[in-house]
Amino acid sequence: MRGISIVAMAMLALAGVACGGDDDSGGSGGSSGTGGTSGSGGTGGGTTTQTCDEAPDEPNCINTACGNVSPTSGDRAMKGACCFRSSNYDIAQAAWAADGLATIEFRQNALRTTSQPMTVGNPLIQSSLVNTYEQDWSNTMVRVEGIPKSNPVGQPATVTVTIGAGRSNCDGTYSFFGDNAAVDHEGRTDAARWAPAVMTGTWDWNTDEKLTIEPEDRAPGVRWGAVAKDHGLFGYEQPSQDLFYEFEFDGTEGSDVTPEAMNCIGGELVGAGMWTSALKQRTFFPVADLKASAVDSLALQQNFCSFMGLGFMVPEMCDDVPQDEWVEMPYGMCDDEHCYIGDAAHPDSECNTTDKPCCDPSGLDAELEPCNAFLIQATAVMAGADITDEAYDGDMPFPNCTL
Repeated sequence: MRGISIVAMAMLALAGVACGGDDDSGGSGGSSGTGGTSGSGGTGGGTTTQTCDEAPDEPNCINTACGNVSPTSGDRAMKGACCFRSSNYDIAQAAWAADGLATIEFRQNALRTTSQPMTVGNPLIQSSLVNTYEQDWSNTMVRVEGIPKSNPVGQPATVTVTIGAGRSNCDGTYSFFGDNAAVDHEGRTDAARWAPAVMTGTWDWNTDEKLTIEPEDRAPGVRWGAVAKDHGLFGYEQPSQDLFYEFEFDGTEGSDVTPEAMNCIGGELVGAGMWTSALKQRTFFPVADLKASAVDSLALQQNFCSFMGLGFMVPEMCDDVPQDEWVEMPYGMCDDEHCYIGDAAHPDSECNTTDKPCCDPSGLDAELEPCNAFLIQATAVMAGADITDEAYDGDMPFPNCTL
């Protein structure tokens, strides 16, 4: 398999982090709210009227098992195994046929937490929050612009990468949140804190990792993500830092890429609320920021740090319980810009004796700083999406698109 790695500061919805499933599967802006103009082609790509039951070998068949979220017919109906709205393959091939550069866009359709089994990774919590992504209430998206059909060895192309949260426009398109979208909440008043990160990377068809973003080009600092709780109502905010996707992506140039590779990355829908999910994802939740946020989703109303470290519906706050007694420990270390796995005993530890000092998850080691961020590891499914050119700065960030 050829890999794509995206490392970025971005927003990760807890409602998306928790998706039901077994060991191999996870459950599941234009200013006027119409989405503005389409960013990837206007019609969504992959026009068909056939369902997957009628034409199972048609890459763009309409998948009636994907759910009852508008629209369910037409160019932007949910298609294929992963319920993609827009065919990256068709759009990219058209751009390359005209000797142009391609733009590919993805929405995270499913996510399954593989860490924190005692808290956010608990199957009961995952299943209770599955609907937020399946109902288009919470949206995390990726756009990569400027991809060539091929490139000479040693001469990668410069691309622009946008990654962050946004909203569904109920017409099959999506929009990133803009610089004025965020509402005042819990004393946070920066209206741009929901806006996506825009970074410069390189694309190289001749390497295993097609997309690279150098550390100095990654968006620094904590970003706040807006999370819908139910029926499109604003629920809460969560802080995250250094979101990382490692895409599996077959192909050594544009001409040998398959529709499945470009439209569905990481898995597919296999049953009601059940997804296979193999695309690796990780991010960090800084403890100090979690202490300043409360979870309000479905029946859950709790301080965010308490929920992550102590358990579901625990009345105590993190400051009330010694860190070595938390049921889930923080293994990450974050500064004002970036994070790393700071626990020396962690199998993926990234600490060293120079620029990334080790930390102690328990906070008991007098010679080490306490680890200060939860490491969230998950598997995900990314599906082709049509993201508008205009960001969304309107008054209704989470419309209810369920029919």
